[in-house]
Amino acid sequence: MEVTDEISYDYNLEMDVLRWILLTGDEGLLDLLRINLIPAELRSPVAIYLYKSIMMWNHLENKIDCRRILEEFCFIHENCVDFEDSVKAILDILLIKVNLTNYNLHFRNSLDRVLERNWMYKKEKLRIKIISGNTTDEQAIFLAKEFDV
Repeated sequence: MEVTDEISYDYNLEMDVLRWILLTGDEGLLDLLRINLIPAELRSPVAIYLYKSIMMWNHLENKIDCRRILEEFCFIHENCVDFEDSVKAILDILLIKVNLTNYNLHFRNSLDRVLERNWMYKKEKLRIKIISGNTTDEQAIFLAKEFDV
């Protein structure tokens, strides 16, 4: 029997960042996430919607209520996320054992990995653009300097 479920690196990476926020309820982590990453920079549709749900409930209640956020995420998903995907995401968050001591450090490491991944994708896009020959020499030099390609 073949396993057809594909393990998504992007999904795991992004859910790890969101897991720390939900399990700790630390609004400082959410503030740090807001400063460094917008939902559009995430690649997993489930993570994008969960991030938006966390931000919405935090805005409405001025706190991070894990139970309420996950209930809303699972049952009121406005066709943004498949029900099975939302349940899987909740299970991934709640069933993976994490050590909450030094959670700030773990969160920052997870966030750094997402930011580094995004930077690498942008850098590769620019490298391909430069190599394609569709840029002027000035544009190519500017792009190369920007990302040190």
